[in-house]
Order: sequence, then structure tokens, then C-alpha cells
Amino acid sequence: MGNKATYRAGLGLFAVALLATPSVPFADAKPPLRFLTGHVWMWTHLSLVLLAKTVAAVGGLSSALLLITNSAPEPECLGALNGLAQTLSAAGRAVGPVMAGGLFSAAPKNGRSGIWLPFGVFGGVAVLGFVASWGIRGEELEGEEWDENGHDEEEEV
Repeated sequence: MGNKATYRAGLGLFAVALLATPSVPFADAKPPLRFLTGHVWMWTHLSLVLLAKTVAAVGGLSSALLLITNSAPEPECLGALNGLAQTLSAAGRAVGPVMAGGLFSAAPKNGRSGIWLPFGVFGGVAVLGFVASWGIRGEELEGEEWDENGHDEEEEV
């Protein structure tokens, strides 16, 4: 699939999972299929959302790390590049809970529908990241045996 496509798919799937999360508590009200009871559908819905989030997080993080590694112009600057990436990641982990805490604190003021506020913001950020990921350019960001057309070079030999 390639690093860039996996990164895009991870961000897109993460956006879907985040935007679907607030609907989980309401899933038991009206199941889409008659044979599903409310609680069975709610647990199925929750399982699908968590599966999507986990697959997106693992695929997205793995491909992001590969994109960072492959973006180094020369091996000598790889340590500095990975150090910068880890520093920015740590800053996000420090600032993120403060911002998310504010959103989750504001959510109950809007009743049951207030849960859409934080997950809508998180999903919106993921959508913006997904759109921005289409601006990633450079054939050197893919592995050595991958071309932009989606074929392994070994298959063509």
C-alpha cells in the first residue's frame, strides 16, 4: 500500500472512528437490524469503533515513523530528525490533555448532545490532517522496492 497511502488511510479511519464515538451511547435506542437487541448493537457498534481506532492508530503511527525516517536527506541527520519528531510528539502529549480536558469539561453543559463537542473537534483535526496528507510529496518517502503506481519492483522483474 505504501507509506503515504497507509498514513492517509490511518488518518481517514481515525477521523471516522472519532466522529462515530459519540453515537455509541445512543446505539441501543434503535438498532439497524431487527434481530439485534439494543445492547447487542451497542456493543457491536463500540467494538467496530474501537477496532477502527486501533487499526488507524497502529497503521498511521507506523507509517508516520517510516515517512519521518525516509525524509532524511542523508543518514547523518537522521538522529536530529527523529529527535525533533520525538520532541514535537512529547509536546503534543503534554498540551493535548489540557486542551482535551477543557473540551470534555465544556461538554456536560450542553446535555447529552454535548459529547459531540470534544469528539467533533478531535475528528475535525483528523479530517484536516487527512486533507493535508495529500500534500505529502516525494518518491523517496516510500520504501526502496515500492513505486508510486502501487507495484513492487520485484514483481516486475
